[in-house]
Amino acid sequence: MRPSYPRLRFGLLFPRLRFGLRCVGLLCAIALLSVGCLDSRHARAAEKTKPIHTWLHCNDRAIEQLKPHADLIASVSLFGEPTREFVGKCRKLGVQTYRLVSGRATAFDTPEHARATIDKYLADCRKLGLDGIDLDYEGLPAKHRRIYAAFIGELSKRLHAEGKKLSICVAYTPAMQQEPADVGFYDLKTIAASCDLVRVMCYDKHFASSPGHGPTSTAPWARRAMQFWLAHIPREKLVMGMPAYSNDYDLRPGQRGRQVDRPSPEVPKGGKVERFWRPFERIHVYRYEDSTGRARVFYASDAKSTAAHLETYQKLRLAGFGFWHHASVSPETWQAVRKAVRPK
Repeated sequence: MRPSYPRLRFGLLFPRLRFGLRCVGLLCAIALLSVGCLDSRHARAAEKTKPIHTWLHCNDRAIEQLKPHADLIASVSLFGEPTREFVGKCRKLGVQTYRLVSGRATAFDTPEHARATIDKYLADCRKLGLDGIDLDYEGLPAKHRRIYAAFIGELSKRLHAEGKKLSICVAYTPAMQQEPADVGFYDLKTIAASCDLVRVMCYDKHFASSPGHGPTSTAPWARRAMQFWLAHIPREKLVMGMPAYSNDYDLRPGQRGRQVDRPSPEVPKGGKVERFWRPFERIHVYRYEDSTGRARVFYASDAKSTAAHLETYQKLRLAGFGFWHHASVSPETWQAVRKAVRPK
């Protein structure tokens, strides 16, 4: 005997199905609308994100130099003698402030020295109303790696306890390009864990005052620098430091070069000058004669070389970029920056 099942009442079932399907459709529409709103909010937030974390010489003209580009600047690392009044003006512009500090290993080579240095940094933050400290210790012997790491860790802990941040300036040295890489006095794990910003100084590939000559930065070299640090530091902390100065050399034997805050050389009226674009390095090079008739070569940091660096910033999806230093950035370079980060 076949089991008996209750008869389906199709007349009642179909309206209920239609009602259920309408409800599902409505819910899907609401969900899609919500996602669209979220995407729109995220897009607006991305548009408002300030990408620049830069260095700024604090002087009488600094705030006026900052104002035209404050809509792009998230923070400034101040060198010179900042005042609480100046820091307050930066805050009104929506710009955070760090104090750039440097020194020798004697600042942290003993627990007592480290404690005194950290106390001073915290006192400066309180006195001036700073948002944090930017460490710029350079060229220390590798033997100081462990104590420098301990210093960074303790400084970070104390700054964070007071709602302050820690930034650090790091280099890309020839030793880092070896296999295996020699990181010198940097403890990469400590820097990654303790620092809120890691500013990679993608300049001084060639020191102008050293023997020989060459550009302060090139696009492929700077990209390798950022790729190296990206392998060790969270992407959201990495800032690409770009040069706003050029290298200018006297070509006579035994002469040295100089750093100049210009995107092109000062050529006397009617003087000889030739300009070349190097497509691999992506820089302009000038050969010219100065006012005494001496031959010189000029490796430019200008709008076109900066645009090449900005491609690295965008392709690697870095947290930001900045310039050494803000006041040296030419109007043409600012145009290249705005074209890259605020395209119309």
